[in-house]
Amino acid sequence: MGKKGKKVDGDKKAALQQKKDAKQEKAARKRLSKEQRNNLSTTVEDSEDVIGSSDQMDQVIHAYKNNDSKTSKINKPIIESLTTGYPLPRANATLEFGTDDKSKNKDQLYLFGGEYFDGVENIVLDELLRFDTQKNEWKQILTPEPRPPARCAHSCVFYKASLYVFGGELASSDQYHHYRDLWKFDLRTLMWTEIKAKNPPSARSGMGVIIWKHYMVVVGGFFEALRETKWYNDVHVFDLQSETWMDVLQSRLVVKPEPRSACNVALYGTDKIVVHGGFSKVKTSNAAAETKTHTDAWILHLSPILQQKPPTWERWMSSTKSITSNSPNGRAGMSSLSYKNRMVVFGGVVDHEELNHKVDSVFYNDLMVMDIERRKWFPLRIKKTGDGAPGGASENRRRRRKNDGDDEVGNDEEVNKERSDELSTVEEDDDSSSSDLEEEIAEDENNETQKNSGWDLSMLRSNMFAFVISDSKKIIASSVMALNETTNVPEAVQRQDPLPRINAATIVHGNMMYMLGGILEVGDREITLDDMWALDLRKRDQWECLWQGTMHKQVWRGAVHDDDDSYISTGVEDDSDEEDFLSDENGEYDEATDLDRKKSKRAGLRHEVTDLNEKYDLGDQNRTPANGESLADFYSRTSDYWNKIAAELIVGVDSELTNKELKRQGFICAKERYEELSPVLDRLAELGIGDVGVEDGKRKSKDAKKKDKKEKKKKSSKR
Repeated sequence: MGKKGKKVDGDKKAALQQKKDAKQEKAARKRLSKEQRNNLSTTVEDSEDVIGSSDQMDQVIHAYKNNDSKTSKINKPIIESLTTGYPLPRANATLEFGTDDKSKNKDQLYLFGGEYFDGVENIVLDELLRFDTQKNEWKQILTPEPRPPARCAHSCVFYKASLYVFGGELASSDQYHHYRDLWKFDLRTLMWTEIKAKNPPSARSGMGVIIWKHYMVVVGGFFEALRETKWYNDVHVFDLQSETWMDVLQSRLVVKPEPRSACNVALYGTDKIVVHGGFSKVKTSNAAAETKTHTDAWILHLSPILQQKPPTWERWMSSTKSITSNSPNGRAGMSSLSYKNRMVVFGGVVDHEELNHKVDSVFYNDLMVMDIERRKWFPLRIKKTGDGAPGGASENRRRRRKNDGDDEVGNDEEVNKERSDELSTVEEDDDSSSSDLEEEIAEDENNETQKNSGWDLSMLRSNMFAFVISDSKKIIASSVMALNETTNVPEAVQRQDPLPRINAATIVHGNMMYMLGGILEVGDREITLDDMWALDLRKRDQWECLWQGTMHKQVWRGAVHDDDDSYISTGVEDDSDEEDFLSDENGEYDEATDLDRKKSKRAGLRHEVTDLNEKYDLGDQNRTPANGESLADFYSRTSDYWNKIAAELIVGVDSELTNKELKRQGFICAKERYEELSPVLDRLAELGIGDVGVEDGKRKSKDAKKKDKKEKKKKSSKR
């Protein structure tokens, strides 16, 4: 037992002060979190306060789901203003250029689909939005049936006044489904039509898609079911003139890339596609599957398609295990574009797996360009003010996503006729911009080292969340958020460049690149972005922020296991009293009292946990969800138990109950138990208690679950 009044030496005193400062900072964060939730507006229509408290989050979720009720009541297309001003947060959506034959406005973008996850619920979207780049204005297009169901990680291309949407996935809390359907949206009639052509590709998402002449070329992708996951390396070709899938099956003996999804694709020359990177799982000698982020590059020669023959593969860049700042190799979730006969990529993430499945992630917000002819990658830097061409930022901005090669084709007379107005201006700048790229590539080639632009967890935390100066207890701004001095309401900070991200929607049109949304992970917290940016790839003088987004107001409703800190965006309610560390101005402390209080607190927590265990029978793993386990995963793991319970509850129909009906009733029983225990498990999570009453090895560790979640994000990535 320590003696009262004992003097503390200098080193110990400094350590105590650091601990005190840490407690003050954590307490200030909690206060800031409460102020944020209490002061935010409660109207989802107010675009300044879209996402904040739990009530607001429910309103946002309602807004996401409200489209079905609106569209079910219409019998003709309706174009209306977007009530929120800008699209709500989303990732794995598609952004595509489109114009009809008669429209004078050649600068319109179409946003379709995507998904949003708040830690509890995953919402998949089916809304179609249109953006006027001249007016910086969004509108929503409501269409009657038929129309494509909600999806993400799909593809969308433009050809002759129509948008074509293929594949994708629907991933919600209680269902997971891959699509193989093909839809056409006519920009003249504003109506959807499903194209039911024979012999379509198998269901998939995360594939690479490019427009070449009047063909839509589909490469790779993945398919996931309850018991199997498949990656593809096949090639499928859809003739947009005859609206038929061509028979271009390749021999199994042909040398071709390994199966993968989420690869980067771009047009090269007049008849080639470059395919780089991607994600998959490979079987090892011990029968376990290991994740693989591909680093090789291939050329797909398209000219044989004109003779009704399969396109041919050529290895272009070999795989490498090295990860450098001069290359995006090793990254997943990048956005890729075709520009000036080169592949341009943005962002991405590199995951480093450590012991016990712990994953450390580094996110990026840089641009990289592949000089396809030289077979090398180089950073594409933003120039300092005055280095680029003079003039203000153009309002004619556009961007597109992984499958944007159709903007760069230029060898189909019909396609060129539709885009003659926009390309005539671009072609005037081709020589200068290409020369400019050459000079920059040469300069970067001479630089042996480049500054690594990655954001690790420490940098993400310090930039994404407000923090506290311990001495003054003053809350200061992060790089995305500051508090209004009058209202204490979080406000967005105008950034000079986009945040790091994966799975963003991007497009390039002419010289203009556009980017919207995506995902950024900060430890266990996942932030779905909704900001929008534009960049003139010819000038590259500055990023222009078209919409600063609402990431500074998002509340993460899921569990957080990465550390013990509470950041302002976690949305975790903590009404506990803010403890003062036991020290005084003279540097004295009562070691015994401190120890007694800690023992008392631990005893109280043990008593609370014991009571919860006994009351809710948490030791039964068949009846208790794992920490962070979704309803669908809970039922999948314990379906035999709940189906048996359901059969016993339904009296007199045991022999007549079909397997489908039995599963439905079993799911209802599991759902009731899941909803009953949700607040209990939330409380245990707040106390820092993991899975209760589960034997070692019966459930995945938190880090293993986090790893699985990251792998799913990679393979679904729409680039």
